[in-house]
Amino acid sequence: MKLFSSFVPRLDPDSIPVQLKRVPIFEDLGVRELVRLSEVIHLRAYRDGEQVFRPDEVSTALYVVRSGNVRIR
Repeated sequence: MKLFSSFVPRLDPDSIPVQLKRVPIFEDLGVRELVRLSEVIHLRAYRDGEQVFRPDEVSTALYVVRSGNVRIR
């Protein structure tokens, strides 16, 4: 018997799942999927002008800008 099978947690508006929901590629995900995704995210902070990755590098990550701006050259 599953008593809480339809339970959906309420999320803080500043939480990672809520912020992910604002990203078009994730907008169709449900709360449970967003929560699971947020559990494997690695938050990183970069200083102004810091290089995130080089053009010749093969990336195995997806970058989502939480705040600030990114310049792609």
